[in-house]
Amino acid sequence: MSDKWVYTLPAARGVQAGRCFYNVAMPMRVLTKLLRIDDGETLSRSQRLVNPDRARKVAQYMLNHRDSYIIPCLTGVIETDPTSPESVQFHMLGNETFIGQLSIPMDAQLKLFDGQHRASGIRLAIQEASELGQDSVPLLLFVDMTLAERKMAFTDINQNVSKPAQSLSDAYNSREALPQLAVELANELCCFKGLVDFERNTITAKSAYLFPLKSIKDATATLLSLNAKTATISETNREVARVFWQSLSDALKWGGLWMENDEPATVRLQTIKTHTVMLKAYALAGQWMLCQLGEVNALPYERFAALDFSRDSSDFMHRCIQPETGRMLSDSTAIRLTANKLMMQCGLPLTPESRQLERQFFGWNVDLEIHDLVNACLPNVEADLTSIIGDKFVIAMKAAGKTLQESEVADYERFLKAVIAADSKPERFAHLGVMKSEVRKHFA
Repeated sequence: MSDKWVYTLPAARGVQAGRCFYNVAMPMRVLTKLLRIDDGETLSRSQRLVNPDRARKVAQYMLNHRDSYIIPCLTGVIETDPTSPESVQFHMLGNETFIGQLSIPMDAQLKLFDGQHRASGIRLAIQEASELGQDSVPLLLFVDMTLAERKMAFTDINQNVSKPAQSLSDAYNSREALPQLAVELANELCCFKGLVDFERNTITAKSAYLFPLKSIKDATATLLSLNAKTATISETNREVARVFWQSLSDALKWGGLWMENDEPATVRLQTIKTHTVMLKAYALAGQWMLCQLGEVNALPYERFAALDFSRDSSDFMHRCIQPETGRMLSDSTAIRLTANKLMMQCGLPLTPESRQLERQFFGWNVDLEIHDLVNACLPNVEADLTSIIGDKFVIAMKAAGKTLQESEVADYERFLKAVIAADSKPERFAHLGVMKSEVRKHFA
């Protein structure tokens, strides 16, 4: 054999199920020369088709982290041309050793049955940064496996792969800003300390924890209007997250200070206030409140405490509790409906989209309509007073025997603008007697 027409690489030889394999640290520039993408019809290949987006993500990962990227071992077969005078050879260093040099014919092809997207990503990365071609990638290589053997190997490898839970990945992720913040909150805040599962995405019935780390990360991202690609988080936003979660837990009384004698399993049986869907709803409502009130310390956390957080709560039935089964609902609609309830509890107006969702599920809501009208028609009245006026108006209308109809919203609006807003002392309408009197005169 002529060494002129081969690649010679350091290698270690081993045996699995009677078949030799070779561990090789192959320069990436060589890999791109030898690699043959295993494509074609499904039954004529031993790999899934390459998804260009996944390959680009691998390339981008390498380019963004040139000093710290890690590419795990690729697994495949060296397929030689039966008409070629060259063949795969292993030359041991010394006698009875598994260390030596592997000679691969230059006209051979490398077909992977595990790691094809990583290999394709490597090729893309080298095209953009040729210096990466000097780096090596570990390969586990077999020689001249049949197509049937390669298919079976692909199945064996991928059927036994277990992806780690996102909570565990987030706990170990020291590169991205959101997971880092979630870990900080979980370790530093009294409301989370000792109650966070860093390993799993869901809380089981017998779990000693109340919150998965993933839920804290996702909820905090919602609160701060951030996404998974956020590179940095300002200290201002970090403080907003700390104040929000701690203030909320103080108002709702969850955390070690109030539940030190209760097992987490007992807490989960008694209340839904620490359920993942509630955590996400708190965050969504918090995001809306921050947009309206501007300051995290101005949020009316204490008003949440008046809600019923029991397992059969009428406040959250049909929102995040399924009435027929009592099961918790956690889809995006349940989260929005639950956040709507939190907003209405605080007397704050809903977004047009949220109002439409309320109508879709609960029909026309008189109280919601009145409170929104009060806020819209009396912008110069203090927020606490508008809530009181709205309540008094509804009571006064009912006392006057007035049937509140959706078609009469314009009448309500005229009363609020023409009578209350035009009054020199609108605060006097907080008195129920005054409200009843003016309602009777206006709607007589």
